[in-house]
Amino acid sequence: MAGRMKPLPGINARATLVGPAAVGNSAERGAGRGAGKINAEAKPPRLLDQVRARMRRLGLAIRSEKADVGWIRRFILANGKRHPQELGAPEVEAFLPDLAVRGQVAASTQHQALSALLFLHREAALAVPVGG
Repeated sequence: MAGRMKPLPGINARATLVGPAAVGNSAERGAGRGAGKINAEAKPPRLLDQVRARMRRLGLAIRSEKADVGWIRRFILANGKRHPQELGAPEVEAFLPDLAVRGQVAASTQHQALSALLFLHREAALAVPVGG
């Protein structure tokens, strides 16, 4: 019995542990019809969720993650909610000066926005150059 733990008195050795899967509402736990089945038609993660996941895998700070996701979101909204794969250097070059003119942001803020967009295209879900 080396390597196995003895069950505590009064606890069933086959009982399931309570953990993160047991937290949340019934939809999050997968309760209801078909619980436990794998959904073959599962949607891929959304773009900003993919960006967050990549940043966490790289070990970046949560504040950096929130700031970059915010700039990426603003860029997408400024371009009529088009997917960033459809957008390239001309849209980025139009977005950054617009921040300075209409948004009245400092050069360092423009640089932060540019860094977020470069991260999106280089490291995150797109993995295509900004120029197309």
